[in-house]
Amino acid sequence: MTDLVCNRDAFTEEEAPHYEELLATWRGAIEEQQRLDEGIEFLLRDDGTLRSTLEAFIPYEQRCCPFFSFDVQAAGPAHLRFRMTGPPGTRQFIESEMEG
Repeated sequence: MTDLVCNRDAFTEEEAPHYEELLATWRGAIEEQQRLDEGIEFLLRDDGTLRSTLEAFIPYEQRCCPFFSFDVQAAGPAHLRFRMTGPPGTRQFIESEMEG
């Protein structure tokens, strides 16, 4: 298993609050989550602005956690599927971050 570490120092003092706001926004839209071998797929409630939130969030997240891969897809009316995957241990890493 690869050691997965998030580098929160990747953000400036000005960027950190914006990152936290984006994170809270998409996490607040979670309706379901599905565990995958290589990560987690979230079903998110979309108010029409969530795709742009995710598009802003992903570059931030790639800076602090470059081992993640992302996929965003429409999932019917008013929903998006947001998949975060990566090397072995990614699912457990995401779960521990979501708990903390």
